[in-house]
Amino acid sequence: MENTVGCKTNRLYTDFEPYCIWHKKEDTNTLDVHLEGFKNQQLKVVINDGRILTISGERPLDNNNKWSRFSKQIKLADNINVNDIRSKLAGGILSVVMPKKPEKISMSISLASEVIQTATKNAGGCRLEKDNNMGIKVGVVLVFLLLGFGIYVKCICGKSNSAMKNTVGCQTNRLYTDFEPHCIWHRKEDTDILDVHLDGFKKQQLKLVITDGRILTISGERPLDNNNKWSRFSKQIKLADNIKVNDIRSKKEDTDILDVHLDGFKKQQLKVVVNDGRILTISGERPLDNINNKWSRFNKQIKLTDNIKVNDIRSKLAGGILSVVMPRKPEIISMSISPESEFIQTATENAGGWRLKKDKNMAVNVGVVLVFLLLGFGIYVKCLSGKSFDPCAILKSSW
Repeated sequence: MENTVGCKTNRLYTDFEPYCIWHKKEDTNTLDVHLEGFKNQQLKVVINDGRILTISGERPLDNNNKWSRFSKQIKLADNINVNDIRSKLAGGILSVVMPKKPEKISMSISLASEVIQTATKNAGGCRLEKDNNMGIKVGVVLVFLLLGFGIYVKCICGKSNSAMKNTVGCQTNRLYTDFEPHCIWHRKEDTDILDVHLDGFKKQQLKLVITDGRILTISGERPLDNNNKWSRFSKQIKLADNIKVNDIRSKKEDTDILDVHLDGFKKQQLKVVVNDGRILTISGERPLDNINNKWSRFNKQIKLTDNIKVNDIRSKLAGGILSVVMPRKPEIISMSISPESEFIQTATENAGGWRLKKDKNMAVNVGVVLVFLLLGFGIYVKCLSGKSFDPCAILKSSW
């Protein structure tokens, strides 16, 4: 792939997608971009008015006007403090630190208007004495209602906020690991193709969405083990004006292709071997000159995944690039339906929202919620009437 930019320089560019890793903390998000061979003056970090962070760079590969370049765009979240974003290049890694805005916590305490609850022995119960602070009473009752409902939700979920991290749904308690997939652009005259390497993912675990602002979002998540550990990613790309949005399509390929750039090598100077441990070894050596007996050599080993058909692996050398094609085995997709009575939260496209599927204990769950609501309302009524009340009697009347 070669793109020519400018008439005077006639540079031949090779576009690539750098390897990136996110490090997310409570007060900062840090993106590490691996850029071996780049210098500070060859890189740019820019933020536009639409809160789009653009990281780009280009550097020469040789003296024949061959250049390497990249451009990565990220939509910043609303809680990122744009003015405090900073970057640093060290050891071939560009670290972009994005501090988060501090959360605003407001609290007001009124000592003048408190609800004074006094215990009396009238009718063997408790009595809430009437006062003029009606607004405060209503607020207190609402707090009880929300607190009761919150306790109910925590009971059915079986967890607390402190133990929850990146959780989707009550019953799963998933622990997510975010990663940045390796991507390669293939640009032609009439199309641009982006290959996203997603080993282990299935088609139903991936999403591709285009917003009105011409932002292409590719995302996905999959389980890593049986301990609720999950892997997920989300990649956003600002589409150029010449891209036909309605004609964009995606396809999950059935092969993995490794392109190894080997300028100057010949076919007979290369070896591609797979051993019994499913280790793919690509090696080669060639002379640099015939006078000083100088040679160039390399050796690269790759552990093949279980879904690769070892016997069907093939390679081809063309234009200084060795392409190793590794076909995958057909995927076997199995589905099981669990009879457990849980609240299962699934994303649907109906009205662009969420839906709670029914389960066997739906009536019990709704009944418990109604008990909390009626109990809170009963407290409120008793508070207004000034009569003594018995919580057990209220509970019975609620049923």
